[in-house]
Amino acid sequence: SYDHPHSVLVQPVFSKLKDRDSAIVGIFLVSLSWDGLIKGLITEGSIGIYAVLSNSCNQVYTFQLQKDHADFLGEGDLHDPAWDHMKVEVS
Repeated sequence: SYDHPHSVLVQPVFSKLKDRDSAIVGIFLVSLSWDGLIKGLITEGSIGIYAVLSNSCNQVYTFQLQKDHADFLGEGDLHDPAWDHMKVEVS
C-alpha cells in the first residue's frame, strides 16, 4: 500500500537501443518502498534504532528499524532528542 513513503522511477524505452532520438515505444516504471529498502540493515541484537530519512524535496520521514523489518512511524523527525549524542548522519 502507499500509506508509507515510496520513490517512483520512470525510464523511457526507445525503439532503437542506445538511440535516444528514436521513438519511445514504452516505459519502464518501478515503485520502491523505503521501508522495503532499509529493512534488514541492522544486526541481530540491535533493537529500536530510529532512522530519519530526508530527500531533496525537503520531506522527512522516521522509521524504527528492527532485526528483520522497518516500521514507518510518520512524517517528520520523530526520534527522541535525548539520543542526539548518538546521531550518525550519512548522505
